[in-house]
Amino acid sequence: NHLVLGLQECRELPEYPNDVALRLINNSPTSILFCGDPDQWAPKGHMEDLQKMQQSAVIPHNVYTEYIDLLRHDFVVHPEQIEPVINFVVSRIRSDGETSGLSIRSRL
Repeated sequence: NHLVLGLQECRELPEYPNDVALRLINNSPTSILFCGDPDQWAPKGHMEDLQKMQQSAVIPHNVYTEYIDLLRHDFVVHPEQIEPVINFVVSRIRSDGETSGLSIRSRL
């Protein structure tokens, strides 16, 4: 049941983002899109925690975060919210390709 799985995921969410995982993938640009409140899977507070970790050099600077207030976690069922997500993904692929020496094709 989807509701049971969703509740289980919410219960298992850490209080803070996993900085160990982000340090392990430090050679790969990483982009994380955060949705508007209320989002229990990826709350805005986690994005703010990640930004503080970057300022303290706990995680690498190649972790890019963005917050879209109007976006909801279930954006795929809201046609008007799909375009901002696509724009984010394409923008990050292009940006990472320009800065990391990888081609866009290698990122798809």
